[in-house]
Amino acid sequence: MRKIFFLLFAAITAQVWGTEGTPQGFIYQMVEAGYMDQPMQTPYGIVATNDRQSEIYLLQEGQLRTLVAAPGCGRYITLNANRSLIGFKLIDENEYQVPAILDLRDGEIWLLEDYAFQCGQVSFSHQRDVAYTYNNDLIVLREDKKETFPLGFYTNIARISPDGRYVAMTHRNGMPIVLDTHSGKWEEISDVDALYEPKWNEDGSRILWERTDGDLYVIDPMTHQTTCLGAGWGGQWSDERTIVFSRSHYRNNDVFFFTGISVRSIRWDGSHEVEIVPKTMDCPQQIGLDDQGALLIAYSYNNRCLVRWQEGKEEVLYTLPTNEHFGYVPPSLKEREIKVNRSLANATSAMGGTIGIHDIPYINQVYDVPDSYAGCHGYGSVACAPTTSCMLLAWLGDLSKHAVTSRYSGCPWGQTNYYSWYVGQQYTSNSGNYTFSLVATGNSCSAKGGFGYMWNGSSSPSTKMKSFYDKNDIPTNMTTQKWSITYASLKAQCDADHPYSWCITSGRSNGHLILPFRCNAKCVKQSGVWTLVEGAEGSLVVQDPYGDANNSTWLGDGRYSTYDFSGYNNGHYKMVNAWGVTCSKRPAASAKIKVNPSSITFKDVAVGESASKMFSVTGVNLTDSIHMVLEGTGVSVYTVSPMVLPYTGGDVTITFQPNKAAQRDLKITLLSTNAEDAYVSVTGRAVTPVEEVESVPAPLNGKVIEQGRIYIYRNGVKYDILGNQP
Repeated sequence: MRKIFFLLFAAITAQVWGTEGTPQGFIYQMVEAGYMDQPMQTPYGIVATNDRQSEIYLLQEGQLRTLVAAPGCGRYITLNANRSLIGFKLIDENEYQVPAILDLRDGEIWLLEDYAFQCGQVSFSHQRDVAYTYNNDLIVLREDKKETFPLGFYTNIARISPDGRYVAMTHRNGMPIVLDTHSGKWEEISDVDALYEPKWNEDGSRILWERTDGDLYVIDPMTHQTTCLGAGWGGQWSDERTIVFSRSHYRNNDVFFFTGISVRSIRWDGSHEVEIVPKTMDCPQQIGLDDQGALLIAYSYNNRCLVRWQEGKEEVLYTLPTNEHFGYVPPSLKEREIKVNRSLANATSAMGGTIGIHDIPYINQVYDVPDSYAGCHGYGSVACAPTTSCMLLAWLGDLSKHAVTSRYSGCPWGQTNYYSWYVGQQYTSNSGNYTFSLVATGNSCSAKGGFGYMWNGSSSPSTKMKSFYDKNDIPTNMTTQKWSITYASLKAQCDADHPYSWCITSGRSNGHLILPFRCNAKCVKQSGVWTLVEGAEGSLVVQDPYGDANNSTWLGDGRYSTYDFSGYNNGHYKMVNAWGVTCSKRPAASAKIKVNPSSITFKDVAVGESASKMFSVTGVNLTDSIHMVLEGTGVSVYTVSPMVLPYTGGDVTITFQPNKAAQRDLKITLLSTNAEDAYVSVTGRAVTPVEEVESVPAPLNGKVIEQGRIYIYRNGVKYDILGNQP
């Protein structure tokens, strides 16, 4: 363990850009203005971070002091039992990572390892144990003893239980698992996937999780009892049975009609839900607790302040300056000349896919949308969804060129934009089957095209984006809307060159659409040229129609921005899932993926045993290899090999090895660049193993009772009581 001491501080002030207070503009204003986040009470003051998690602060006697400033340093931070130590991840200028501890007593920082390609967050037990991941291993430090548990996969958040025996984490598919540090074995504790950020209660009897669809879950690690608490985020255990959390509210549960955030409490079993702070557009973010059980609440929008709340009374502890950006914003990693020749061993990621940074035409939703027929382009400020869709349709070749001049001065992506016309102007699909003439209003403007189609009447992109693709001649079986996704499923789409129209809520408010197209990747400037290179697991490269959220001013050039998925921390801006639409590239008419059989069943496989079956895949006129994506409740108990086949096809083996008696279903999607997806459905039924009974040799002569019936043996021949041979 190495010890260092440093203090970094930076202050960047910027004018807040808004969209005249419209709900759709909240997400941009909140991010650019900045706010306090993750308040935690300690004996030395209140520890907090900002919405970009780029600094760790200490609020002491009304003064806010920066302790650490580095990309992602404040994300998923933890405190030890006596709250004198902060566990965090330190990321350097080349994105190399190291687990670290900050001592609040003297300001010293301890590096627990050497810098690695990828490590995880630090957590503490009540027994002074420390846990973190390092590449593909789990590390537990006990006094002067270091224990290493090979996992075979990378996970960013591994939280050790209060007694130090167990560690909760998720697999790549978001399945929750618990590792027993005594045996070194881990098991899946629930069938719910897409979970992240586990938090143990005080006695270690239950674990709180967030899910990418916006719900909270509590799981008993011993009985595997799983309880959904409903919508919520930022949950904290206020005692062994009760959770306090924030909840975002939307009209008709549509993320584009944001109505505010409330603070609530609920029992672990879903009972006794109580509203503590009513829904407000001041937007209370993640909740903390002080020594007396009072809540620490950071407001993020209209009244950016940190308050102590108890019994209906609020005490303002700190107020952020009006019209000033809050939070250190590290220089954009994309703007740096980064050495990409990795000298560190044990890299765990692999960038897939072939889409280049200039392959998808870029459209800025504010500067590039054309004036509507009413002579107004203000609707572009809230046009992220149709803009994202038009970028994808342009890449798919479904839009013809129509020149529009960008209003961005010295536009770095080209002063003439050829596909923004379709965002707000009337047009007819290539097949002539549909004309986009519906009209919608936004920011005192009216527009047709994609904006009019998605926003007319009471509709929104949440209900209209998939059908927008369909009406642009994309076959309906090539588009799928998904509400809960894992990073693994998102990566599988990008690896297969299927850009993903992704709705995120980076400000925990209304939705914003971006277009990820490469995962485990980042974009850097190498010898003055923008370059896609391999990045850490959990990072994705996107076309953001508004701009790059990593910059102090989000609005601007959003080409090939690098963001982090929920549960990960590689120092980029974190995006939280709301929903998404997958869209495959139209296949050639003769290109097919054939599978035989397309349905497989495993019957009555005993727990602890395994069974294998095979299916054959044939590629017909394919131009690329065949990738497999696994989804369903049984991903963790199936092994599929190989996961990638050549474009000609081959044989695939499925092995079912159940860990408990239950039915586990698996859906295997086979993807290739120029063919429609094919599917294999798998059902496995597991049973409790039956003890083997030692066989008794039949007598030569005499009576026996077998399964309740009497049989007679004469000279070794078996007869029933009527003298017949059965």
